Amino acid sequence: LVGGEIYGKRGDKNTDAKGVGAGQLYDRDRLGLITNASNASVEKLTVASDYKIYISNRNSPVAISPLFAETEGSATFNDVEIKNINNTGAAPNTTVFVGGSSNRDLIVKTGGFIGNVTKDGNIYFTNCNMSATIQSTLTTDKVYAGGYVGYVDTNNNFYINDSNNDSKKSCTLSGKIELGGTNNAYLGGFIAYISDGKRRKININNFTVDGFTATSNASGTAGGFLGYNWDNATVILGDGTETNKGVTVTNSSLNYTNKTTFG
Repeated sequence: LVGGEIYGKRGDKNTDAKGVGAGQLYDRDRLGLITNASNASVEKLTVASDYKIYISNRNSPVAISPLFAETEGSATFNDVEIKNINNTGAAPNTTVFVGGSSNRDLIVKTGGFIGNVTKDGNIYFTNCNMSATIQSTLTTDKVYAGGYVGYVDTNNNFYINDSNNDSKKSCTLSGKIELGGTNNAYLGGFIAYISDGKRRKININNFTVDGFTATSNASGTAGGFLGYNWDNATVILGDGTETNKGVTVTNSSLNYTNKTTFG
Protein backbone atom coordinates (compact mmCIF):
# COMPACT_ATOMS: atom_id res chain seq x y z
CA LEU A 1 0.00 0.00 0.00
CA VAL A 2 1.05 3.57 -0.64
CA GLY A 3 0.26 6.54 1.58
CA GLY A 4 0.63 10.26 0.95
CA GLU A 5 0.86 9.97 -2.82
CA ILE A 6 0.62 13.10 -4.91
CA TYR A 7 -2.54 13.11 -6.98
CA GLY A 8 -5.31 15.26 -8.45
CA LYS A 9 -5.21 18.82 -9.74
CA ARG A 10 -4.42 22.30 -8.48
CA GLY A 11 -6.51 24.64 -10.57
CA ASP A 12 -6.32 23.38 -14.17
CA LYS A 13 -2.88 21.71 -13.77
CA ASN A 14 -1.95 18.21 -12.69
CA THR A 15 0.01 18.01 -9.44
CA ASP A 16 3.47 16.50 -9.35
CA ALA A 17 6.32 16.14 -6.89
CA LYS A 18 7.63 19.62 -7.79
CA GLY A 19 4.33 21.43 -7.35
CA VAL A 20 3.84 23.80 -4.42
CA GLY A 21 1.49 22.16 -1.97
CA ALA A 22 1.37 18.92 -3.94
CA GLY A 23 0.92 15.98 -1.64
CA GLN A 24 1.17 18.22 1.42
CA LEU A 25 -1.32 18.09 4.29
CA TYR A 26 -1.95 20.84 6.80
CA ASP A 27 -3.08 20.96 10.45
CA ARG A 28 -4.43 17.47 11.17
CA ASP A 29 -4.27 16.01 14.68
CA ARG A 30 -3.82 12.40 13.48
CA LEU A 31 -2.36 11.37 10.17
CA GLY A 32 -1.61 7.90 8.81
CA LEU A 33 -2.86 5.11 6.62
CA ILE A 34 -5.22 4.42 9.55
CA THR A 35 -5.65 7.26 12.01
CA ASN A 36 -6.91 5.21 14.97
CA ALA A 37 -7.25 1.47 15.68
CA SER A 38 -8.24 -0.62 18.68
CA ASN A 39 -6.68 -4.07 19.23
CA ALA A 40 -5.22 -4.04 15.73
CA SER A 41 -3.68 -6.96 13.84
CA VAL A 42 -1.67 -6.57 10.62
CA GLU A 43 -0.03 -9.34 8.60
CA LYS A 44 2.00 -9.51 5.37
CA LEU A 45 1.82 -5.84 4.46
CA THR A 46 4.30 -3.39 2.91
CA VAL A 47 3.62 0.33 3.31
CA ALA A 48 5.54 2.90 1.27
CA SER A 49 4.62 6.46 2.25
CA ASP A 50 5.55 10.04 1.49
CA TYR A 51 3.72 12.21 4.02
CA LYS A 52 4.65 15.87 4.24
CA ILE A 53 2.96 17.70 7.08
CA TYR A 54 3.23 21.44 7.68
CA ILE A 55 2.12 22.74 11.05
CA SER A 56 1.39 26.41 11.71
CA ASN A 57 0.63 28.00 15.10
CA ARG A 58 -0.84 24.85 16.60
CA ASN A 59 -0.95 23.95 20.31
CA SER A 60 -2.77 20.59 20.45
CA PRO A 61 -0.79 17.29 20.04
CA VAL A 62 -0.32 15.62 16.66
CA ALA A 63 0.13 11.86 16.04
CA ILE A 64 1.66 10.74 12.72
CA SER A 65 2.67 7.39 11.23
CA PRO A 66 2.79 5.70 7.81
CA LEU A 67 0.62 2.92 9.30
CA PHE A 68 -1.26 3.75 12.54
CA ALA A 69 -1.28 7.32 13.80
CA GLU A 70 -2.69 6.02 17.09
CA THR A 71 -3.52 2.62 18.57
CA GLU A 72 -5.60 1.68 21.58
CA GLY A 73 -4.79 -1.42 23.63
CA SER A 74 -3.06 -4.43 22.08
CA ALA A 75 -1.64 -4.72 18.55
CA THR A 76 0.08 -7.44 16.51
CA PHE A 77 2.36 -6.97 13.49
CA ASN A 78 3.53 -10.00 11.49
CA ASP A 79 5.67 -9.63 8.34
CA VAL A 80 5.10 -5.88 8.01
CA GLU A 81 7.51 -3.48 6.29
CA ILE A 82 7.60 0.33 6.35
CA LYS A 83 9.72 1.98 3.66
CA ASN A 84 10.25 5.12 1.59
CA ILE A 85 8.76 5.95 -1.77
CA ASN A 86 11.71 6.56 -4.07
CA ASN A 87 10.24 9.47 -5.98
CA THR A 88 12.28 11.51 -8.44
CA GLY A 89 10.83 14.93 -7.69
CA ALA A 90 12.32 17.89 -5.89
CA ALA A 91 10.99 16.79 -2.51
CA PRO A 92 13.23 14.61 -0.27
CA ASN A 93 12.55 10.89 -0.03
CA THR A 94 11.06 10.90 3.45
CA THR A 95 8.35 8.63 4.74
CA VAL A 96 7.29 11.27 7.26
CA PHE A 97 8.36 14.92 7.01
CA VAL A 98 7.12 17.48 9.55
CA GLY A 99 7.84 21.14 8.96
CA GLY A 100 6.35 24.60 9.28
CA SER A 101 6.24 27.01 12.20
CA SER A 102 4.71 26.15 15.54
CA ASN A 103 4.37 27.01 19.20
CA ARG A 104 7.36 25.63 21.13
CA ASP A 105 4.88 23.72 23.33
CA LEU A 106 3.57 21.74 20.35
CA ILE A 107 3.77 17.94 20.84
CA VAL A 108 4.36 15.65 17.84
CA LYS A 109 4.36 11.85 18.24
CA THR A 110 5.58 9.89 15.24
CA GLY A 111 6.82 6.37 14.52
CA GLY A 112 7.20 3.94 11.66
CA PHE A 113 4.40 1.60 12.78
CA ILE A 114 2.61 3.61 15.50
CA GLY A 115 2.73 7.30 16.34
CA ASN A 116 1.01 7.22 19.73
CA VAL A 117 -0.06 4.28 21.93
CA THR A 118 -3.03 4.69 24.26
CA LYS A 119 -4.80 2.19 26.57
CA ASP A 120 -3.10 -0.79 28.18
CA GLY A 121 -2.25 -3.93 26.20
CA ASN A 122 0.45 -6.09 24.62
CA ILE A 123 2.12 -5.13 21.35
CA TYR A 124 3.94 -7.74 19.24
CA PHE A 125 6.33 -7.34 16.29
CA THR A 126 7.44 -10.46 14.36
CA ASN A 127 9.51 -10.41 11.15
CA CYS A 128 9.05 -6.67 10.70
CA ASN A 129 11.25 -4.11 8.97
CA MET A 130 11.50 -0.35 9.18
CA SER A 131 13.75 1.14 6.47
CA ALA A 132 12.23 4.58 6.11
CA THR A 133 13.10 8.18 6.94
CA ILE A 134 11.44 10.35 9.58
CA GLN A 135 12.44 13.99 9.53
CA SER A 136 11.30 17.08 11.42
CA THR A 137 12.59 20.61 10.93
CA LEU A 138 10.46 21.99 13.77
CA THR A 139 12.52 23.68 16.47
CA THR A 140 10.20 22.50 19.24
CA ASP A 141 11.83 19.93 21.54
CA LYS A 142 8.63 17.95 21.91
CA VAL A 143 8.87 15.86 18.76
CA TYR A 144 8.91 12.20 19.82
CA ALA A 145 10.18 10.11 16.91
CA GLY A 146 10.70 6.35 17.05
CA GLY A 147 11.69 3.91 14.35
CA TYR A 148 8.83 1.60 15.34
CA VAL A 149 6.81 3.54 17.96
CA GLY A 150 6.83 7.24 18.80
CA TYR A 151 5.19 7.65 22.20
CA VAL A 152 3.64 5.31 24.78
CA ASP A 153 1.22 7.01 27.15
CA THR A 154 -0.16 3.90 28.91
CA ASN A 155 0.92 0.61 30.49
CA ASN A 156 1.84 -1.56 27.51
CA ASN A 157 4.19 -4.53 27.15
CA PHE A 158 6.25 -4.89 23.96
CA TYR A 159 7.60 -8.05 22.37
CA ILE A 160 9.93 -8.39 19.38
CA ASN A 161 9.92 -11.92 17.93
CA ASP A 162 8.25 -13.53 20.92
CA SER A 163 8.79 -17.10 19.65
CA ASN A 164 11.12 -19.37 21.57
CA ASN A 165 14.12 -20.89 19.77
CA ASP A 166 13.34 -19.66 16.26
CA SER A 167 16.34 -17.83 14.85
CA LYS A 168 14.54 -17.35 11.51
CA LYS A 169 12.30 -14.72 13.06
CA SER A 170 13.90 -11.29 13.15
CA CYS A 171 13.03 -7.61 13.03
CA THR A 172 15.25 -4.97 11.46
CA LEU A 173 15.76 -1.22 11.58
CA SER A 174 17.55 0.89 8.98
CA GLY A 175 16.71 4.27 7.47
CA LYS A 176 17.03 7.61 9.25
CA ILE A 177 15.57 9.81 11.96
CA GLU A 178 16.46 13.51 11.84
CA LEU A 179 15.14 16.05 14.37
CA GLY A 180 15.51 19.82 14.43
CA GLY A 181 14.90 20.46 18.15
CA THR A 182 17.53 22.78 19.66
CA ASN A 183 17.66 21.49 23.25
CA ASN A 184 16.59 17.82 23.37
CA ALA A 185 16.03 15.16 20.70
CA TYR A 186 13.40 12.67 21.87
CA LEU A 187 14.21 9.95 19.37
CA GLY A 188 14.89 6.23 19.45
CA GLY A 189 15.32 3.35 17.04
CA PHE A 190 12.59 1.20 18.58
CA ILE A 191 10.42 3.29 20.93
CA ALA A 192 11.25 6.96 21.40
CA TYR A 193 9.48 7.64 24.71
CA ILE A 194 7.58 5.66 27.33
CA SER A 195 5.92 7.88 29.92
CA ASP A 196 5.70 7.18 33.64
CA GLY A 197 3.27 4.42 34.69
CA LYS A 198 3.06 0.90 36.07
CA ARG A 199 5.85 -1.62 35.48
CA ARG A 200 6.09 -2.65 31.80
CA LYS A 201 7.94 -5.51 30.10
CA ILE A 202 9.96 -5.07 26.91
CA ASN A 203 11.23 -8.38 25.52
CA ILE A 204 13.51 -8.12 22.47
CA ASN A 205 14.79 -11.11 20.48
CA ASN A 206 16.77 -10.94 17.23
CA PHE A 207 16.44 -7.20 16.61
CA THR A 208 19.01 -5.99 14.06
CA VAL A 209 19.93 -2.32 13.65
CA ASP A 210 21.81 -2.15 10.35
CA GLY A 211 22.34 1.00 8.29
CA PHE A 212 20.39 3.23 10.69
CA THR A 213 21.31 6.88 11.25
CA ALA A 214 20.03 9.33 13.87
CA THR A 215 20.85 13.01 13.42
CA SER A 216 20.34 15.98 15.75
CA ASN A 217 21.90 19.33 16.60
CA ALA A 218 20.33 19.38 20.07
CA SER A 219 22.57 20.88 22.75
CA GLY A 220 21.05 18.90 25.63
CA THR A 221 20.15 15.21 25.33
CA ALA A 222 19.23 12.70 22.63
CA GLY A 223 18.17 9.08 22.37
CA GLY A 224 19.99 6.04 21.02
CA PHE A 225 19.53 2.91 18.94
CA LEU A 226 16.63 1.68 21.11
CA GLY A 227 15.02 4.73 22.71
CA TYR A 228 15.24 8.00 24.60
CA ASN A 229 13.25 7.41 27.78
CA TRP A 230 11.58 4.18 28.96
CA ASP A 231 10.07 4.86 32.39
CA ASN A 232 9.46 1.95 34.76
CA ALA A 233 10.29 -0.74 32.19
CA THR A 234 11.88 -4.16 32.61
CA VAL A 235 13.93 -4.78 29.46
CA ILE A 236 15.01 -8.29 28.43
CA LEU A 237 17.45 -8.53 25.52
CA GLY A 238 17.55 -12.12 24.26
CA ASP A 239 18.57 -15.03 26.47
CA GLY A 240 22.30 -15.26 25.78
CA THR A 241 21.98 -17.97 23.11
CA GLU A 242 22.66 -17.89 19.38
CA THR A 243 18.95 -18.40 18.76
CA ASN A 244 17.77 -15.34 20.69
CA LYS A 245 20.53 -12.75 20.33
CA GLY A 246 18.74 -9.70 21.63
CA VAL A 247 20.02 -6.64 19.75
CA THR A 248 22.73 -6.50 17.07
CA VAL A 249 24.00 -3.10 15.83
CA THR A 250 26.07 -2.79 12.64
CA ASN A 251 26.85 -0.02 10.13
CA SER A 252 24.81 2.50 12.14
CA SER A 253 25.58 5.90 13.63
CA LEU A 254 24.36 8.59 16.01
CA ASN A 255 25.26 11.96 14.49
CA TYR A 256 24.94 14.41 17.38
CA THR A 257 27.09 17.44 16.68
CA ASN A 258 26.35 19.92 19.45
CA LYS A 259 27.92 18.41 22.62
CA THR A 260 24.84 16.30 23.11
CA THR A 261 24.51 13.82 25.98
CA PHE A 262 23.04 10.64 24.56
CA GLY A 263 22.40 7.00 25.37
